[in-house]
Amino acid sequence: MENNIVDDILDKAFRRAKENAKSISNVKNKIIKVRKREIVRLETVKNIVLSELDKLLLRIPKEYSLSKYYKELLDIVFGLKKIRKSVIRIKFIKKFISELFFKYKNSIKITKDVKKMKELRKEFYGRVASFLKRNKEYINFLFEVYRYYQKLPKFKAYPTVIIAGLPNVGKSTLLKKLTGSEPKIEPYPFTTKEIMLGYINIPYFSIQVVDTPGLLDRPFDEMNVIEKKAILAIRHLANLIIYVIDITETCGFSIKEQINLLNQIKKEFNIDIWIYFSKSDLFSEDDYKKVKELGEKLNLKYFLDSEELKKELIEYVKSKKELYL
Repeated sequence: MENNIVDDILDKAFRRAKENAKSISNVKNKIIKVRKREIVRLETVKNIVLSELDKLLLRIPKEYSLSKYYKELLDIVFGLKKIRKSVIRIKFIKKFISELFFKYKNSIKITKDVKKMKELRKEFYGRVASFLKRNKEYINFLFEVYRYYQKLPKFKAYPTVIIAGLPNVGKSTLLKKLTGSEPKIEPYPFTTKEIMLGYINIPYFSIQVVDTPGLLDRPFDEMNVIEKKAILAIRHLANLIIYVIDITETCGFSIKEQINLLNQIKKEFNIDIWIYFSKSDLFSEDDYKKVKELGEKLNLKYFLDSEELKKELIEYVKSKKELYL
């Protein structure tokens, strides 16, 4: 559909112009009647084209209003400079068509030749259509930006916790335990995966909890450049990462593999990381020893109980008022 945006705008404008011209019927003087009809046609085409371009501009997120996260994603996919250039071009198109309208309107007003009036109107139609089609790449491009932005996950401006870890370690289970509800599922750019959003709601503020299946669950060297950039955009979103480790290895990954991914995340994300050891209901005495040894070795705050983690998380956010005030 996006490739036909210009054609759709023109079809709508010309069709409506023809309909509106029919409303001029109770004028006896032929010259005045034709003049009024042709001017109505011009005005209708101008108004509809400008209105459709205005709608498009309003749909494009304003750069100054975007968080660093959304700004970086749009820059990765489209380029912020190209978006700015296209917005400026659309504004120029609007200005050009407005000036063209007044030029042809005045020409129709001056002439008393009915045939000439119709020729001028057709000439105006042709120039508007030609100019829009020459600039359709800018119009189509901005429509793509709008369509893409609409599909992005709608993160709220809350303190945000990212849950990371290899597949099947218990990330989604932890999300449900922390938030007490089924997560909201959103698509994520550059992947066929979806992220899961949940919220811890307490008096005065809420905490946004994000599970990222398919994102922070595999080695960075397995990702392409675009995927890496998309992942790194999360840096602007996250205030804390909770890394889930399955010490029982029933997830299908060894402890070594899980620690390797943790080290990559530590290297790329300059934010606090906590450890949550999942599946404690399956722990043997040996597993508890492993948890203690690994927890001390990693030198990171770690938890086995989700309720304890939740309480500590709330206190952590409370201690950092800049995150929610």
